[in-house]
Amino acid sequence: MNWVRVVNGVPPTGDYSFAKYNKSVDVVKYTDEEYEKYLTDPMWTKEETDQLFELCERFDLRFIVIADRFPSSRTVEELKDRYYGVSRAILIARAPSPTDVSGHPLVKDPYNVSQEVERKRALSMVLSQTKHQERKDAEVLAEAKRITDSRMASRAAEEPEMPVASHVGSESADRAVVLGDTVSPSSNIQLPSATVVPSTSIIADSASTLASLRMLRVYLRTYALEQMVQAASSSAGLRTIKRVEQALQELGVNLKPKVPTKAVCAEHLELRKEILTLLNLQKQ
Repeated sequence: MNWVRVVNGVPPTGDYSFAKYNKSVDVVKYTDEEYEKYLTDPMWTKEETDQLFELCERFDLRFIVIADRFPSSRTVEELKDRYYGVSRAILIARAPSPTDVSGHPLVKDPYNVSQEVERKRALSMVLSQTKHQERKDAEVLAEAKRITDSRMASRAAEEPEMPVASHVGSESADRAVVLGDTVSPSSNIQLPSATVVPSTSIIADSASTLASLRMLRVYLRTYALEQMVQAASSSAGLRTIKRVEQALQELGVNLKPKVPTKAVCAEHLELRKEILTLLNLQKQ
């Protein structure tokens, strides 16, 4: 019985407006023959099973209420296990073939009573924790996250962040000619390899910089780029460094990348090295 609104003394007619929300659970029904053939269980009698299904239909599978009303001492997990086990067995028995009901939730995901008991036990432990235990757990999780982040940063540092040394060959020389507007004719003359290949000191400085960055574990990529630029320009004078920055500006390249991704930083450093190589070629 529900309260309804009466307008001008005339009660409404038709179905109650909220009757569509009064849904009931379709509980599986079984016969005595089906019970004897498919549903017998040494832990359950037929009378208990009948009572369980009657209460499930009456209380719409509210198993906490059902456990409170059930005449014998049964846990909620035991009641669920029996109900879903019987329903699953009936569905499979009545199906023309097992594949016809293989997608049904009761068949595809059978109720696991041991997993449910373990889940509730773990939840009970969490809810019964003291504030001190919660802080300890938070510290453990924070430490685990720190270790994970440290390992990820260490692996990232071990990867080649940026090229340590650029093996400049004929292609780099061609790029240098294109970049330079004041290349002298003497630049076409075959040059000593020492003017093209980076010196040992530059390679050593770059390797030392990479080692220092790995020791930091976590660092900004812009900071790493600055350190690599300093290492690559360590053998150049202040005037040469200024000319490199001037060449970058003439090419419309920012002195510091606006989006310092790994690829952008690597290309930026490579461009600086090529400009430095060009300037060294122009000195010949």
